[in-house]
Amino acid sequence: AGHIDSAIDSSGIAMRYLVVDAAPIIRGAQLHALGAEKLVTVPEVLREVRDYAARARLAAMPVEIEVKEPSEEAMKAVGKFAKLTGDYAVLSLVDMRVLALTWMLEKECHAGVAHLRTEPPSRNTKQATPRQPIGGESTQDSAKDGAKDGAKDGAKDDDDDGDDDGDDGD
Repeated sequence: AGHIDSAIDSSGIAMRYLVVDAAPIIRGAQLHALGAEKLVTVPEVLREVRDYAARARLAAMPVEIEVKEPSEEAMKAVGKFAKLTGDYAVLSLVDMRVLALTWMLEKECHAGVAHLRTEPPSRNTKQATPRQPIGGESTQDSAKDGAKDGAKDGAKDDDDDGDDDGDDGD
């Protein structure tokens, strides 16, 4: 009773845990139908489910949501990564704890974290070529630097309209 048949994700691996945030609980999502062996969350998420209807739906769920605490190691790893991506300032403590719980369970399921990134992927953005200020004088060195940047990045588009036709998009 209460056992859920394991769902198979796109890589053919059974989903052991589904880490749950407050929003799908509040909206009444059928989380049990997603096929995870266990639904888990942090205590703060359940405290965020306040309105009567959402609490009633939570109580009526055919499976229980297991409450777990993320490890200190997981909190540090997620905090470090969030700082590197620039997300740290906009994530709430509850968000960080949900992410850390996910990291901790991922570590448990895979006997380590070697498969997880420790740094975000580098952005593959084109460096803008420095522009000459209006009314300013160009020096030979800055012109050479601009040419080098353009050569390094492929076609140079100085007019910022996304094409290489030399106009300003008009």
